[in-house]
Amino acid sequence: MTNENPDDSNWSELVDWRLCILCQERDTSKGAVIQNPRTDSYQKILDVLAERASVHDGQCVAIQRRLKRFTKEMLVDNEATWHRSCYSSATNQTELQRARDRFKHSVATGQYAMKKRGHKRSRSEMEADTPRTSMPFTRSATDPLSKQLCFFCQFDNSQALYSVRSMNSGKAIRKAIEISQDPVLMTRLNSAISPHDAHAIDVKYHKLCWTQHVFHVLRDDASDKDVHTT
Repeated sequence: MTNENPDDSNWSELVDWRLCILCQERDTSKGAVIQNPRTDSYQKILDVLAERASVHDGQCVAIQRRLKRFTKEMLVDNEATWHRSCYSSATNQTELQRARDRFKHSVATGQYAMKKRGHKRSRSEMEADTPRTSMPFTRSATDPLSKQLCFFCQFDNSQALYSVRSMNSGKAIRKAIEISQDPVLMTRLNSAISPHDAHAIDVKYHKLCWTQHVFHVLRDDASDKDVHTT
């Protein structure tokens, strides 16, 4: 028996409860599946995923997006399970602290802090940086745009939100996304924003997200054009 609200049916289908809720794979190489997790483990995994996603930590972003509407009670009612290795990886405090440090660095400098040479990257970080061009991207692959959250990351991480208040800003968003060809942002752009005016739907954004997805993209594009014309 699931503990769901009437409006929850669509996103509840995003999770196959017969599989590990973290990787959603039948991968025997990942070891045993914990069939009866401790009750407090459900809340721990939700809390850790929320924090790691808030600092843009690799694959945790996608996992948290899939699970963010679930409560501990709902996981218990649905008898959610996971691979021991997936749980250990997700709740690893060392990786969490590294993610916090990288995010603080990016906030301070506007640049993503790469790991030191010789340091082995986690599987989630490698997967997050690997282009996924082998499978077509569809609108159903991304959550509906919440106008109350940052257009780019769609997370409530307690950072200040700014609103697009000019036609030029709206055009800058569209141009940057068309240059980057980010499939998720393209979907949000085409389904939620007027072709001529992002301000029409009061787009909100984090300063860091704007820097990453608009300012840097436009700046790099302009630099590339200067190189080719000189």
